[in-house]
Amino acid sequence: EDLVIAFENLLAGQPQEELQRPSLGCNIKWK
Repeated sequence: EDLVIAFENLLAGQPQEELQRPSLGCNIKWK
């Protein structure tokens, strides 16, 4: 779900959630 939200925010031109939650960014990097 987080990945979907990230894509939706990106398409909407909004700041990415990972900027507020670094742990999410780490999870994406490891995946």
